[in-house]
Amino acid sequence: MNPPVLDGDDIRLVPLNADVVNEMHELGQDPDTLRWTYVSAPFTRQKAMEWVQRYVDGWTDGSRAGFSIQSPAGEFLGFAALVRVNTEGREGEAGYIVAPRARGKGVATKALRTLTDWALSDLGLLRVELRMDAGNHASIAVAKRSGYVYEGTLRFAYFKEGRRSDTIVYSRLPEDNDVGS
Repeated sequence: MNPPVLDGDDIRLVPLNADVVNEMHELGQDPDTLRWTYVSAPFTRQKAMEWVQRYVDGWTDGSRAGFSIQSPAGEFLGFAALVRVNTEGREGEAGYIVAPRARGKGVATKALRTLTDWALSDLGLLRVELRMDAGNHASIAVAKRSGYVYEGTLRFAYFKEGRRSDTIVYSRLPEDNDVGS
């Protein structure tokens, strides 16, 4: 995969690289990030470097596509990615984390729409999936605003730090073009 810069609605998705390790490390310290994502405490700078490197490598082998979400002026607003890409099956799983100072401003929705549109058009995927903790109401709202369709609940499927919870699945297909419904 050749890493593009994606211009969205008042945001840019810039291919993840070592320039944002400090910001990714800070993102991994946030209590909401630790609660709702696969990021685990303690989240060290070394883990942040490894996280970024997985996405740098993913661009090379086509297994994932990671971006820093940036304002038009270049301010780091968060992370958006295809955390898994299956090129043969033409499907992927998306994820996103918005920096605390940028939450509540539509950043996640803008980033997810931009990422999904790119994945379904330029990348040629036929399905993009979201998986999230059933209690993560903010992410559920982002999925709905981004035109994702609820598919179901995987009961007790998520396990992190001794706690189990339900995982809900949303998806977008190329024909699901009623974004924002």
